[in-house]
Amino acid sequence: MEKQFNDNTTPSFKEMYDALAHQIEREDDLVNNRVNWFLVSQGFLFATVGVILDSELTFDTKVLSVKAIAVLGALMGVIISLGLRGADIALKGLRKRWAHMDKFYSRYFPPPCGQGWACHLGGLPRKLIPFLLIVAWVIVFLYVLINPACLKTI
Repeated sequence: MEKQFNDNTTPSFKEMYDALAHQIEREDDLVNNRVNWFLVSQGFLFATVGVILDSELTFDTKVLSVKAIAVLGALMGVIISLGLRGADIALKGLRKRWAHMDKFYSRYFPPPCGQGWACHLGGLPRKLIPFLLIVAWVIVFLYVLINPACLKTI
């Protein structure tokens, strides 16, 4: 059962620490879900391109379809990047809150979200994966735009 606080109750440092750690865990779970769904959707889009290229569709339909899927994949990358940026902002606020908590007690607890480079390096996949997939879709789009005949050889 979760403890309820009112204006006359001051939570202990341990209770504040647990609440902060829970919020950070929740944000991490949201980031993980967003990245997983993004990767699954991108996999489906790349597989769809493969199915289209192997299909009996007309050449013009193949070109249009691959371009449309490339645009959709890139837009999905931009949208997920914005959502992940929102999570970064939330996590940054939680880290600031931790930094401003009582310094005396905070030395008895580990930081709930990592420190220094561990925090930054741990966030690289959620920043780089969408960026790299956006670049991949842009390359596909431009390649088909500049050289549509490439689809005839497949």
